Amino acid sequence: MGNGIQASLNKARVEIKELDRLLFIHHHMDHNEKLTPIFIRSILGGNNFMLAGPASTSDFASSIMNLYTEDMNYRIKNSGRTVEDVKNKYNAKNLKGVETFTSRRY
Repeated sequence: MGNGIQASLNKARVEIKELDRLLFIHHHMDHNEKLTPIFIRSILGGNNFMLAGPASTSDFASSIMNLYTEDMNYRIKNSGRTVEDVKNKYNAKNLKGVETFTSRRY
């Protein structure tokens, strides 16, 4: 995550709708600012999505969901889904410094 992530994903030919997990090793503004569009586009695309990182990662994800509820409703209004459906498509986990973390596909 960070400046240029979208360009890097494009260069690697990775579409955001293909992403199903992100791991933050720390929270800095230049990293976090790029999360919102990637996170929302991924879950609106129908992915089950895992977001993991240090303390406050789950609060960060919840804040994004709350802040952009109206926008997400607008974007999916013709899909037959609701924001509540979308909210069930992600899991955010706060990791502790000594905790082991394994990421598996849903």
